[in-house]
Amino acid sequence: MWAAFLAEVFAQYGGTQQDFAAAIGKTPATVSHWLNPARRHPGPGIAVCLQIAAVTHTSASRVLRAAGKDAIADLLETLYGGPALVRTTDPSVSLAEKRLLQRIQALDPRTRRAFLRVLEGLESPTGVNRP
Repeated sequence: MWAAFLAEVFAQYGGTQQDFAAAIGKTPATVSHWLNPARRHPGPGIAVCLQIAAVTHTSASRVLRAAGKDAIADLLETLYGGPALVRTTDPSVSLAEKRLLQRIQALDPRTRRAFLRVLEGLESPTGVNRP
């Protein structure tokens, strides 16, 4: 299960195996080992799972579950909500859309509210913000 999952997110990453390994703090040999479905190996630790989630713009819960760390994934979903998991793993959402969402979420609260007001104004037929 881990090998298939990692192959999927690695393909979305779009870089070389060496680049990917460096980005997650592992050696290319380790990544190669993980990508081999014929080998049995434990999934990575929690910190590496979170690094993979950050590098590949994938839900942390999804990465943790693929690595067999369901209890940690459950805890994260309890703290941060399950709907975020659904939004980030929805196959109809492109990688570019996920990255855009992350950029919006990274805005400071004041800027994000202003951005959302602009979007709401674009949705209105008159282009004027509704109260």
